[in-house]
Amino acid sequence: MPKLYTYNGKGQLYVAIKGSGRFVPLCNIEKLAFTPQMKDEELLNNQTLAGGQLDVVTEVTGVEIAIGGISQYSPDVLSLLLKGASTNVAAGTATETVKIYRNCLAPVSKPIDWSKPVTVKASAGAKGTVKDLTEGTHWMRSGAGIRVLDVAALLDGDPVDIQYTSLAISQTEALTTPNVEVELQFEGLNAADSGNPVIVRAYRCRLGAGGLDLLQSDGFSKSDLSGKLMMDPNRVGVGLSQFFTVMQVQ
Repeated sequence: MPKLYTYNGKGQLYVAIKGSGRFVPLCNIEKLAFTPQMKDEELLNNQTLAGGQLDVVTEVTGVEIAIGGISQYSPDVLSLLLKGASTNVAAGTATETVKIYRNCLAPVSKPIDWSKPVTVKASAGAKGTVKDLTEGTHWMRSGAGIRVLDVAALLDGDPVDIQYTSLAISQTEALTTPNVEVELQFEGLNAADSGNPVIVRAYRCRLGAGGLDLLQSDGFSKSDLSGKLMMDPNRVGVGLSQFFTVMQVQ
C-alpha cells in the first residue's frame, strides 16, 4: 500500500530570476498556495427536455500563486515586493542646498550620521539675517534631515547649505523592473512526517507588486504577493510537468 501523507509544517521559499540560479530567501512567510484555474467545455443535450450534459472536457487555463504574510524585508525581498532593484550606497560626506520653512522638515538625500559633525549655514542667496543656524536654536534633528524651528529671524524659502556625513544604506528604486520571470523553490519540513522535507519547484512565474505597509500600528508589518504560474515550454518529456513539481520522502 502506498504511503499516505498529511502535512503540518513550515518552510522557506526561495525566488530566483529565471535562469540566474541565484535563489534568494523570502525569509518568513505564512502562506504559499498554488491554485489551478479550470475551464469546462460542455456538450449539452439538446435532444430531450431533460437537458443535461452529454460530455465535459476540463482544461487548465492557468495557475494562481499566493504568497502571504511576508514579514522580513531584506533588500532582495524589497526588490521583489516593489518590482525594483536594490543597491548598497557607502557612507560619505556631502553638502546639500535645501530651502527651509519654519515648522517644516528640510530633507536631505541620505540619512545623516548624527555621531559626526553637522553644519547648517545660509547659502549665498539667502535673505535672512541668520548666517549660521545652530542646533536647538534654529533646527532639530530628524530622521530624514533637519526640522526647522519657528524662529522669526528665519525667512521661509531661504536656501541653506547642510554639510553632513551620510550613513551607509541599502537603496531600493521601486517599479523599475516590471514583468520579470522568476522561479520558485520551496523547502518544507513536514512535522506530520517526522520532519521529512517536502520540496516544491515552480518553473516559470510572474509575480505582481506586493507593496509595503510601513504604518502598521497593531503588530509587525506584513506583505502579500500574488501572481501567475505559466507553462514552461522548455520542460518536455513524458510525464514531466511544465508547471510545478512536488517531491516527498517515501
